Amino acid sequence: MSTNLYLRRIKGRYVFRRRVPHDLVDAIGKREIVRSLGTTGFARARERARALAHESDALFAR
Repeated sequence: MSTNLYLRRIKGRYVFRRRVPHDLVDAIGKREIVRSLGTTGFARARERARALAHESDALFAR
């Protein structure tokens, strides 16, 4: 998996964005997970995005 897969830069700040699998949209209540990473630094954003990717993997596995 690419380490930058869910990492986006919007207006100079990094954001974690991940689409919710179609079969889980009703259970989770949204089509996409979007979280600000609270940083403009790429290295810190990549670390935080990786952590959120693991959290969302666990959420989707339930």
